[in-house]
Amino acid sequence: MIKWHPSDRDFVKINFDAYVQHKCAAIGFVFRDADSNPLTATAKFIGDTSVLIAETIALKEGLHTTWLQQIPKVAIEGDSKVLIDCIIGKATTLWCISSLLQDI
Repeated sequence: MIKWHPSDRDFVKINFDAYVQHKCAAIGFVFRDADSNPLTATAKFIGDTSVLIAETIALKEGLHTTWLQQIPKVAIEGDSKVLIDCIIGKATTLWCISSLLQDI
């Protein structure tokens, strides 16, 4: 069974996700502390785009929110293997998300 695991004591965990159906994409993220308490959550529609671009936007907006809230230590969790592999250097960054990843 897959389940959420808390972050280390000094970190806030960002879980991000996206959903696309019938050319309508939605993104969201939630911040949780080490005790699994939700700190911030956001969800919104972003229009017509691919799942990969939507996932990248969700991560980017989650990280931007940590910056705005001055959260110094974050752990990131998402289910997009392609995106995560691009970020950690296991895969070549795809052109469709390269400009979004430059900001991250």
